[in-house]
Amino acid sequence: MGLGDTVKEENESSNQNKAKAMIFLRRNLHKGLKIEYLTVNDPLTLWKNLRERYDH
Repeated sequence: MGLGDTVKEENESSNQNKAKAMIFLRRNLHKGLKIEYLTVNDPLTLWKNLRERYDH
């Protein structure tokens, strides 16, 4: 889908691509996680939070 750049530091992705990435990430989250991360609006922030939580 070409959205990998939206979860990289200092990206220059368009707002449209960021929105698509957020839709994709949220669609694939567990229901409980969707509620917990509902206020996160940036795909990079969401990606970092999930990586920090699950990357052991």
